[in-house]
Amino acid sequence: MKKITPLIFFAITLVLFFSSCKKENVLQLAPVGSLKINLTLKDYSYNTNSKTSTLQKLKKEVLPNSFKAAITIKGKNVPERTTTAEANYDGNFYQLSLPIEAPFNEIFTITITTRTDSTTWEGAQHDIIIQEDRLPYQASIALGISSIMDIDGNVYKTVLIGTQLWLTSNLKVTHYRNGDPITNASDAAQWVSLGGFNGAYCYLNNDQSNVSLYGMLYKHYTTMDSRGVCPSGWRVPTMTDWDVLATTLGGANVAGGMMKITGTDYWASPNVGADNSSGFSAYPSLGRGNAAAFDSQIGSKAIWWSTPMWDTNNGRVYSITNDNVSLITGPQPLEDGVAIRCIK
Repeated sequence: MKKITPLIFFAITLVLFFSSCKKENVLQLAPVGSLKINLTLKDYSYNTNSKTSTLQKLKKEVLPNSFKAAITIKGKNVPERTTTAEANYDGNFYQLSLPIEAPFNEIFTITITTRTDSTTWEGAQHDIIIQEDRLPYQASIALGISSIMDIDGNVYKTVLIGTQLWLTSNLKVTHYRNGDPITNASDAAQWVSLGGFNGAYCYLNNDQSNVSLYGMLYKHYTTMDSRGVCPSGWRVPTMTDWDVLATTLGGANVAGGMMKITGTDYWASPNVGADNSSGFSAYPSLGRGNAAAFDSQIGSKAIWWSTPMWDTNNGRVYSITNDNVSLITGPQPLEDGVAIRCIK
């Protein structure tokens, strides 16, 4: 009889060991079935860090009859995958069917993203559990606005503060909504010559690298032009909009702290009371004066145009500073350059 050498014995042992491990880790998969999903589009901001959001119904007439959605499935024991499916409106919901295979009692999340015009909609259903006695599987998902795009292709995230939907960054656009260009007046002489009754924009400190954080600085007339400067469906906030925001955050005397990003990387010290708990995410955008000089106190102030005008010579602005927690309103010469933060 042939002897089993130590090397052969070791090889057999390894095969048996890995075979037993494989059997112990085999996942019992549910039969390939159909996950029926009822979708609604809601006019609210989708927060990827939260499982719940306050929803406001979007008017039906702006919704398409069908759309293609990107669907991501992620579970503890299911490799993440993305697919697409067509969602069709049935008079009450958008419905789509998603073929799915997963272990029984698996807990996973489905995230759905789609676009209508310039708006990205997103929503998720968390903690879906696959069970043998629950076929076909069903879920209901509300899709909210997660980002929008302006006419130049700049993408902005959104945030719901109380009942108001705001952009989380300042406007960067260089064209009016109809495609007409806004005058780029980086030259000091040109900036002065345009006065207060022409639309124009420039980069903060004439440095294009500042646009990503601070947006553009616009002359006041840009906010009044009938061609529109904010993305479709969005607008320059009114005095009432700012006052509602302040009230939502506990009053104008404390709202500013909840609107500023934290730390002193961008805001000058001491950046009093900054916690950005509102999600407004304000950076100190400063401004440009009517003599074309830029504010010199870097990191000291964020300032935005509002409507209506303060008086015949001044626009209305709202601002927050590094040394205070208040949201302040006041006059600003029409010739000046100030940031715009749009609201829906």
